[in-house]
Amino acid sequence: MSSRISSFALAAGVLLAGCSAGADALPGEAVECALGAGAELTPACTLEREAVGAGIVLHHPGGGFRRFRLDPETLEVAAADGAERVGRQKIDEATLFFAIGGDAYRIPVDMLTNEP
Repeated sequence: MSSRISSFALAAGVLLAGCSAGADALPGEAVECALGAGAELTPACTLEREAVGAGIVLHHPGGGFRRFRLDPETLEVAAADGAERVGRQKIDEATLFFAIGGDAYRIPVDMLTNEP
């Protein structure tokens, strides 16, 4: 009987470990972000494009995120909730860079112009 319980406990542990490993993965494609004042840009965030409308979600490590509206013509972004204004924005042929609050993001333009 105890070997059956041990086998069950081992199987349950393996299943739980598998679930938690996937829970840390952020949805979307990796993009560079600097979270907080003085932080450097690193590929720690992910970009998820919303299926309906012209919205994007930038996921932060640890579970935080910011939601934006994207103008498909100009590639300018605005905070979807309007609580904070997007600060400086720079768009060149390859990259969109913008800041909001203490956070900054650098996103390849082709991620924004290709269909989700």
